[in-house]
Amino acid sequence: MYYSNDEEMKATRIKAHRFIHSQQVKAGVRTDEFDVSSVDNSDIRPGEVFYSGVVYKSSEAPRIAQWARMLGATDASHMKCSTRLGTSGTYFELTLCDQNGMMIGLVCAHFMGNEDELNWSRVLEMARSIEHFDVPGRTVVADMEKGIRAAFYKCFTHAKLFFDSR
Repeated sequence: MYYSNDEEMKATRIKAHRFIHSQQVKAGVRTDEFDVSSVDNSDIRPGEVFYSGVVYKSSEAPRIAQWARMLGATDASHMKCSTRLGTSGTYFELTLCDQNGMMIGLVCAHFMGNEDELNWSRVLEMARSIEHFDVPGRTVVADMEKGIRAAFYKCFTHAKLFFDSR
């Protein structure tokens, strides 16, 4: 479990809103410049502690990593809040394929804020703790950069990362 203080939570919100704004500009929905004052931090009080994320792994992860195929996949999904403008964080998943080609989740995580190197490091450090995961021949497929490359090679010695360039 990860926690943030009031200043870290404000910074996380600003970073998330900046990212959402950039995506809206890219999509042609907005043309204005990002304005930090548009981020509502009024509910954050000095000295408060906030949930910022959680990472967990399957209790079966070492056994799965031992008998699963050498191919895995990882991705993150940005969660949109339906009750207010902003983000509900990012959900992360790291999987391996079984002998029938079915994906089995090894590590799952949720973090407030965006997909970035820090959050990917937290996810991949949990995967590093799984016996039989970081072995020669292991390849993990990912679909975008967003900090995963640097985090991946800080965590693993033998496993390799493959970017799907769709």
